[in-house]
Amino acid sequence: MRRAADACTTLRIVLAPLFIWAVVYAHDAPSLLPLIVYVVAAASDFADGRLARATGSASIRGRLFDHGADAFFLFPTLIALAWLDRLSFLLPCAAMVSFALYTLDGFRRGRSRGSIALLPSQWGAVGGVLNYVVAGAAAVTLALGPTAFDRIVHVAGLLTAIANLGAAAERIPALWRWRGSLDRALTSRSGRP
Repeated sequence: MRRAADACTTLRIVLAPLFIWAVVYAHDAPSLLPLIVYVVAAASDFADGRLARATGSASIRGRLFDHGADAFFLFPTLIALAWLDRLSFLLPCAAMVSFALYTLDGFRRGRSRGSIALLPSQWGAVGGVLNYVVAGAAAVTLALGPTAFDRIVHVAGLLTAIANLGAAAERIPALWRWRGSLDRALTSRSGRP
């Protein structure tokens, strides 16, 4: 069953270029394609973890694969939506910074074991879910054509950017302390005072 979970995760990676293309294509003429691709991708994200847990095959590797697939699916799409002026560029920037700090913190936590120990946070979970919600809401607006809902999605994107920045801010103190300990370790190895 681990293969079924991995297949669901892989599906998001395969759908990512199609979703971006559908978003750009639908910018000029309303289309259901972005919404259909989004629904399939979101369903695969919902299913992969549940399949892995139900079969007892959940693993760190699977979790990393899942988060990587989410990033591969969402970040280019959020950039494309910002490029098309459907979202503020603040959202993809904040989401990528939050994800980078989440990953770096995971490296920090797992470094002594030679792995990545991802530790979710409340803000990070909220930001991750909202990233998907905003991408889905944008897909709905692309299916409907220009409406007042476009403005709501734009504002939701700004609020989601704030959630992502909150998640990033949660990681900074521990990473800052870690940087200091790395500096001290490197200084003591080089023999400099």
